Amino acid sequence: MSKQPALTWAAVVSKPFKPASANPRRAGGQRRRNLPTPLAPPPPTPPPSPPPAPTSVIPAPAETYEEERRRLWREEQERNAPPPKTEEELVREEVEQKLEGWPWASTSPPIAFTLAPFLDNTDYIPETSPKVLQDSRFFKLLDNDVVCENLLKYILQRHDTATRYALICRRTMESLGTQIGWWDFNQSFFQDCHKARDDPTVREGREGFVSPVVIISPIRGTFFNDINKLRPEQSKSAMRKSRAKAEKRWRVISSDDDYKPIYPGQLRSLAKMCLSTKNFADYFQHIQFHRIPFLTVEILELIIPNMRKLKQLGVFRCPLIHVGHALELFELIKRDRPVEKERRVNLEFFPNRHTGPISAAGNSYHTGEYGVTWDNFNGRSDLAIWALVFKILRQARRYGIDIQSEDTAFRQWLDKSPCWRVGETLQKMNEFIEHKISELELIAYIDFRKYRGNSAEISRYRQYEFNAEGWEWLAQTQECVSCAEPTLGIFWDFGSWRSRFVNHYADSCLGCRLVDYLNGEDDHFKLRKRSIMQDWLFDGEEWNITNLPKALEDFEKRDILSNAWWLDDQRRKQYCFAHPDDRYDPEYEERQRPWTRGEQTKLGRIIRAPFVTEADADLKQMKLNTYEWNRMEETRKWAHGHGSR
Repeated sequence: MSKQPALTWAAVVSKPFKPASANPRRAGGQRRRNLPTPLAPPPPTPPPSPPPAPTSVIPAPAETYEEERRRLWREEQERNAPPPKTEEELVREEVEQKLEGWPWASTSPPIAFTLAPFLDNTDYIPETSPKVLQDSRFFKLLDNDVVCENLLKYILQRHDTATRYALICRRTMESLGTQIGWWDFNQSFFQDCHKARDDPTVREGREGFVSPVVIISPIRGTFFNDINKLRPEQSKSAMRKSRAKAEKRWRVISSDDDYKPIYPGQLRSLAKMCLSTKNFADYFQHIQFHRIPFLTVEILELIIPNMRKLKQLGVFRCPLIHVGHALELFELIKRDRPVEKERRVNLEFFPNRHTGPISAAGNSYHTGEYGVTWDNFNGRSDLAIWALVFKILRQARRYGIDIQSEDTAFRQWLDKSPCWRVGETLQKMNEFIEHKISELELIAYIDFRKYRGNSAEISRYRQYEFNAEGWEWLAQTQECVSCAEPTLGIFWDFGSWRSRFVNHYADSCLGCRLVDYLNGEDDHFKLRKRSIMQDWLFDGEEWNITNLPKALEDFEKRDILSNAWWLDDQRRKQYCFAHPDDRYDPEYEERQRPWTRGEQTKLGRIIRAPFVTEADADLKQMKLNTYEWNRMEETRKWAHGHGSR
């Protein structure tokens, strides 16, 4: 019997499939074999596609370090882009563009809305808008003279409140004019108050008078026309010699036909203003000084104590009165007052503020807007301001004067300064004075630029600095050699703080250093103007701040006007006879001192005085600058002069 071949998978698949009913064996009930289920034949494979044609695309080169740095910078700028400007901001920019060239030297253009505080420019801006009938009950109250007078006196206590009230409509602007008397400092017009009340030469109807509110300010559109005509002949001959010398040196004939002297007229107006306030001192209740040239604290000490009925004093943006004079003004308003009436006079003070020259492309004489100073202070001016504010705040609380509300002039000056988080920091200062918070909590807000208001960051931040002074000295107290007051360490730089313990040399705090710097500023001839005032009021041993009649006599005896003519000659030489590249008006076109090479290094930029635009800025930009610096290669740091070996 032959052996059957073994059953293979290929043989099984190749056999045709027969249903169970067609198989006689299975139909008879025999057991079914456990065989795998046959599979369907696979689908035919498609023919292979032809390979793509070769292209000539060159792969992009790898991104260099410089390209990566610029890309990261651009992406960061896009993420931190400011939101779109509002309609109010756009209108403000349009107005600022129209005010190009401010401050105008002589005349007021037609675009000016006011010629002086609350004095509208009706000569150039007529009433073009249709008149609207004011049917509010508030305006019916203004018809009552008694109610209107008391209401406006209350409104005029704050300059910002009065400004908002004046901008409501024409009628509110006109109602303020019923209570305000303007004294024109340019034309030396003081409502004929320079003549005594018992002067027999005064014509009837021309007697001097004092309004409930007196505003002394230069009025736009007027100039020193007839005041500066009286000039000594020797000054003219000296100017002819200097003109001939300049023409011979530069071979340029400089026309000075448009030049007008201003300093003699300003000093003569200042002396006449002192005489006018002396004659009617008993009638002043509210007086304001706006942008008065040559006005110093010594002049105010001569005239203010004589005003026995004074209730409100305002000093706004006078060039020679800075933030360091605030404490002297507090002492001034309470001097020679009756007992229990020392706190009767309220003070509105807006110190002198610098915005710098006009920032334009190619203007190398604009280095930045420092706010409190004209040029670079080379120090933390924001901490120096807080050091002064801490003293001013304690004095203001003692006299009951508000300098913290948002509508006060001093608070608005702080908001425009390089200080961070003004409102929150003032609140923390009050809590510290009342012994509610610790020194570290106050320091975290004073130097908000570093610590972001978190006292726990103080010790953590100091760990990463490249010095070994630690952080404990910030909360300690040391007496300042200038103001003789105990001052926190945050108001010192570490070198001055350390000098007492290492070199045994007493130094000044940042606030006193800032005051000394402001007293020595020479922009706009400030130092020479202070020298002229010293020649007038200083008697060799002490300042004359009590005897006003003697000061008026000394003005003529010491020939103070000759000093003013000399100063105007210096201005005229710079304006007319200097080299063409250096020819400018120091009074209206002053330039900032360019940065030195040391100030342009990494260390110089660290100790540079902060700009006003940096206040309350987002720290991401600062962190990005630090990140960019750390990513620089070591050779790149020194190659571009960012440091010194």
